[in-house]
Amino acid sequence: MLMAFGTTAVIASEAQAVALDSDQEAAADERPLDQVVDALVAEGLQRNLGLAGQQLDLDRASAALREARASWRPQVELQARYTRTEGGREIDLPVADLLNPVYATLQQLAPGSQFPTLDQTRFSLLREREQDTRLSLRQLIYAPAASAQIRRREAERAAQEAATENFRRELARDIRIAYYDWSRARAGLGIVEASLTVLGENVRVSQALYDNGKVTRDQVLRAEAERLSLEQERTRAVAQVALARRYLNFLLDWPLDQEIAQSLASLTPALPAVQLPSVAELERQALLGRQELRQLDAAVQAAEAAEAAARGERLPLLLAQVDVGIQGEDYQFGSGHNQAIASLVLSVPIADGGARKARQSQARLAAERLRLDRALAERSVRLQLRASLEQLQTALSGYDSAKAQVEASREAFRIASRKRDVGSISQVEFIDAERTASRAELNLNLHRFDVLIRRAELAFAAALEQPL
Repeated sequence: MLMAFGTTAVIASEAQAVALDSDQEAAADERPLDQVVDALVAEGLQRNLGLAGQQLDLDRASAALREARASWRPQVELQARYTRTEGGREIDLPVADLLNPVYATLQQLAPGSQFPTLDQTRFSLLREREQDTRLSLRQLIYAPAASAQIRRREAERAAQEAATENFRRELARDIRIAYYDWSRARAGLGIVEASLTVLGENVRVSQALYDNGKVTRDQVLRAEAERLSLEQERTRAVAQVALARRYLNFLLDWPLDQEIAQSLASLTPALPAVQLPSVAELERQALLGRQELRQLDAAVQAAEAAEAAARGERLPLLLAQVDVGIQGEDYQFGSGHNQAIASLVLSVPIADGGARKARQSQARLAAERLRLDRALAERSVRLQLRASLEQLQTALSGYDSAKAQVEASREAFRIASRKRDVGSISQVEFIDAERTASRAELNLNLHRFDVLIRRAELAFAAALEQPL
């Protein structure tokens, strides 16, 4: 009997075996914990639908930039028109009124001569059929608004690129935290199930002691009640594991109930030493690397370029145009059909009711608002960084305390188990010792993964590629 409790007193060892034997998860992964998490992050960055949507937004911003740059390239188009006309306005040419009096006078002066009598002449303004085919080339020469529009699109693309990178980093952080949450829930379930094994053995031993007349019936009932209470806690732990697994699969774009490999390293309480840089160094890194700040900087530049574009609409526009083609009733080349026209077109805006000025004002106010957002975001980054650093320090301190608590509670439970085996301890005292040991293991598990989670949060807050 003493040997039976010697194998179950150390709840952590039993919990590891339970965690690895669960039929709801994939086989254990023997790689180090960081390698397992990095592999999941890489998988998520390739498959996540949200990141794919961000990439589409970036591609769209790139297409808008190409469109803006194309405005300065030569624009060539073919124009062709063929017309058939019936009716329409006609013009009377007073040839008879002009020449018949002259001919009459000449007839009198030269009786032997014969001069004609003319009729009035009428012709249509439009040809009965006509075609006009030309190749037109246009090139901007001076267009301030178009140049500003290119700068705006460049800034908008830079803003979207920063937004995509920020989403990528947030996703990597969330995948890490989700895996740690799932591992914590799995380890917690293992601890609860190990405690159930201990309490089940306690029921058996209590019944044996009762049968031998060493304890009263109430101790057996108390042991059974405690075991049933822990069964309820196990049900909640199983649900928590399933919820954490589904969320991790959601981030990875896997089937929600797909099995996940449990890292063996995640079952080991030991954590690597963490060397924390100074606050000033972390702040400098964060202000240089946080993508939210880059995104807002680019958004300010885009708003300033939009203001310049609105201002450029009030300036003259100069372009060159060359038209080469053929005209006439038939499609023919040669003299009388070929045509070539070269033009310089100057457009000077005079009045538009204040619309351009209003657009300029809107862009200026938008830029001012974005500058305020940028200043607020910088303060938020500083606050988030300090909070993450302090939370990691607190988690490390709590982890050290939890380890000491586990060692003390394990020894107390070992002593209580020996006393219970000989019937020299009450059921209340034994259950209290077991509960203290179990809660200490759960607390250590909580603090261990809390350290890992706080490391991931600090890495994101300080714009680090990998946790400290």
